[in-house]
Amino acid sequence: MKEVEIVEAKKVNIGTTFTPQLEDNLVEVLKRNSNAFEWSLRDMSRVDPDFVCHKLDLNPWTKLVIQRRRKFGEEKIKAIVEETNKLISVDHT
Repeated sequence: MKEVEIVEAKKVNIGTTFTPQLEDNLVEVLKRNSNAFEWSLRDMSRVDPDFVCHKLDLNPWTKLVIQRRRKFGEEKIKAIVEETNKLISVDHT
């Protein structure tokens, strides 16, 4: 992956297997359409929650099973904490 700046302080990752011409074309299209992206969770405030709501379709007659607790290594715990703090910092609920 290669990080490319689309607009000031807004970056995206693109693959590194593109030909130079195809990469230039892709970056050009991304720059032209940069207003189509939601750059942060705060930008998504205009998205209707009823449209993007997650729902689990469960059978009410199915026996519930408790999932076993997972044990993570130090690196994964650190990554989990960092990602959780990112979500908390933008008031994601």
